[in-house]
Amino acid sequence: MQTMRFSAIASDMERKIRAGVFGDKMPTTPELAAMYHCGKCTVTNALRALENSGLLYMESRRGGLLIDRSKLRSGKIGLVSRWPGASKAKVSSRFESLLEVIRQDGFEPVWVHHDSVLDSISDIQHLHSGFDGLIFTNSTLNEEIVLDLESKHIPFISCNRLPFNRRLNFIGFNLFDPLSQLVDMLVARGYEKIAFLIPGRVEGFNSMARKNWLKLKKSRNLAILPCDRLLLNWRDSRDVQLSKFLEFCRKESIEPDALILWSELPSEVFSQVSEVFNIPQQTLLLGLDRLYNPQMPGCVTLKTPEPNSLIVLAYEALRELIYAPSQKIIKRFVEMPQNWICGEIPYRK
Repeated sequence: MQTMRFSAIASDMERKIRAGVFGDKMPTTPELAAMYHCGKCTVTNALRALENSGLLYMESRRGGLLIDRSKLRSGKIGLVSRWPGASKAKVSSRFESLLEVIRQDGFEPVWVHHDSVLDSISDIQHLHSGFDGLIFTNSTLNEEIVLDLESKHIPFISCNRLPFNRRLNFIGFNLFDPLSQLVDMLVARGYEKIAFLIPGRVEGFNSMARKNWLKLKKSRNLAILPCDRLLLNWRDSRDVQLSKFLEFCRKESIEPDALILWSELPSEVFSQVSEVFNIPQQTLLLGLDRLYNPQMPGCVTLKTPEPNSLIVLAYEALRELIYAPSQKIIKRFVEMPQNWICGEIPYRK
């Protein structure tokens, strides 16, 4: 069993206190250490965090720690997204189980519509209007918001990492480990000219992705294509970034053996890509499975972690920041699903 951080233990203790598991008095430190499979020092740090919040107090040295349920927290948790109006209602139903957990924890979940690409300092003031914590989904966080929330001491966590902020608490998945595996499979099947596109909506992400992709190709002695060096504007929508990438490839007459498109593949996207790269006769297309149309020939689909799995883990991490803040940065990665490459990659003719 993986050892829990003291912050995670403090968060779990608060949840058990709220549920009445401990009654009016906390178990002893040795009992808690056995319960959480950790050392006494870790338990002591977790208990101290709850003491600092007033939830636990010591009546006497021999009496142990008592529980003051009047100090259980309540308030609002903001779920920041780009989903406005009707789409927000649709997304809320998708995350209903998480929203119910938040309510059981004493908080009111509130969806907050926000687009970091368009914001200014005056636009982000609503993000610290009475919130006890914030979760930033689908690339809604940028450096201005980070600095603003840190100055207000409001706990928050991102479902993406900001490449230029090493102190950011985030939940994500490591793209380039599975990408390396995918490239090796392609090379083993005879593909030599491989192109890659991931339309990023986080400041600095496209630059980071480009550098890592070039590094990966050089490590495999693969030819560098002109599109490998193309830097797209993160402020553009994913559709605009895709269009600019395709137009560049058309002008440069780039003809890859395989194109890894780390983006959804609705039929209109497939049509645009097919026009430029002549799929499947010339190029093998590998794209994400969401909105995938099984009628698309010459396409291998890739599965990524479900977005709600990121947000569920982000909420648990946010509870740790609320109940037991520490100097250690939360950096956690979601594993890719098993059999994330759907179907067999054909050998290059």
